[in-house]
Amino acid sequence: MNFIIPSAEELSYLRADPLLWEQELDVRPEVAEAIEKAVGFRAGRVYWRSEHDHIYGLELADLGRGRPSMAMVYGHWDRYEPRPPEHEIDADLMDFILWVAEVAPTLNPSDVSRVAQFAGVRPTWPEGSVLRTPEDRFANLPGFPYEPRYVEVEGLRMAFVEQGEGDPILMLHGEPTGGYLYRHMIPPLAEAGRVIVPDLVGFGRSDKPVADHAYSYKSHVRWMRRFIMALGLQRVTLVGQDWGGAIGLRILAQMPERFRRLVAMNTGIGGGFKLGEGFMGWRIFSQRARELDLPRMMKRFETAGVELRGCRKTLAIYPDITEVKEEDFYREYLDLILNVKVVEDMDEAMEHIAKYGSAHSDAIVTINHERAMRFLREVDSSAVFVNASTRLNDGFQFGLGAEIGISTDKIHARGPMGLEELTCTKFIVLGNGQLRE
Repeated sequence: MNFIIPSAEELSYLRADPLLWEQELDVRPEVAEAIEKAVGFRAGRVYWRSEHDHIYGLELADLGRGRPSMAMVYGHWDRYEPRPPEHEIDADLMDFILWVAEVAPTLNPSDVSRVAQFAGVRPTWPEGSVLRTPEDRFANLPGFPYEPRYVEVEGLRMAFVEQGEGDPILMLHGEPTGGYLYRHMIPPLAEAGRVIVPDLVGFGRSDKPVADHAYSYKSHVRWMRRFIMALGLQRVTLVGQDWGGAIGLRILAQMPERFRRLVAMNTGIGGGFKLGEGFMGWRIFSQRARELDLPRMMKRFETAGVELRGCRKTLAIYPDITEVKEEDFYREYLDLILNVKVVEDMDEAMEHIAKYGSAHSDAIVTINHERAMRFLREVDSSAVFVNASTRLNDGFQFGLGAEIGISTDKIHARGPMGLEELTCTKFIVLGNGQLRE
């Protein structure tokens, strides 16, 4: 395990997600002492970067027993990208647990592996989670007579074509065509070098993970970096177009010794600044492949007698309503009046809830399990709902008897307190469209 010290700036772009918690670590004193020796302290936090480029943190707590008493493992995910696929997290946690077994003299790594296998832990792509386009779909592609080659990267088959000899010319495409984009450029460039044109994961002949959250900028960079390493490419001339440029430039920065030349075409360089309105608009659209028909939904509200007030983005979609004011977001109308705000992503939605909400009841409507679970974890309200009406937040509905009231405060007990008295209650409601009749 190679521990790192991430910068405060890098950590500020990440969100911490608790994954493992051992409250009685010192029940096995030899294990607790071995971990203390390996990390160099009894209480504090240490970080490492996994094989999937995710940052994890191990936090130890000392309760005065002469050794670490508690341990928690956090995953630190990019704030503006989805939570990684669960099999990646399982694989990284498995590596961590095997490391613990290696440093602790009384644990056997092979026993740990057998227990994980018996428990059904599968640090690979689950069955049915990856699609592969049949070869006959690519028959007789105009201007593309090249035989595909394949290499496996993280359990995914990546396709590429190769022509010519000499130093490699690696050509990375953007959206949406795959390596077919370069069909007219391959013949002349093959006279100058070894042209290699891959299909990115999710494109062309390459495998296609089903889950939306499998695709992120970080994962595309990692997959392509491992593609380069699998082929042993050196002295590379990098040709990058669109997203191929953004992906290739990150790899060039990570291992510059493998590259000699760069050709950047119609691409961008991430400089830490906010990108323009055109990119942000594309980002919103691309993440709504199954787009919510907002005008149709708002028409149904108006038909039901609801007064709608919308932000400027809402007005651009549905102009015949009143523009919402900043102070309106704080108001509880106690009437058939609804504020509508279009947000860029889930982070902005939860920031909006945190700023304007009353911590009473909040809901998400989604078919994405990862987003639902993140909403439940991170939204700080007395009751949080997935695919169910917030009107269900009622003591009688929850089986508590006649309701006296709903508190949005965090009030603990008075007098002697145990562990239970130091906690507060948060109601979690999972549904599939339930309403309050």
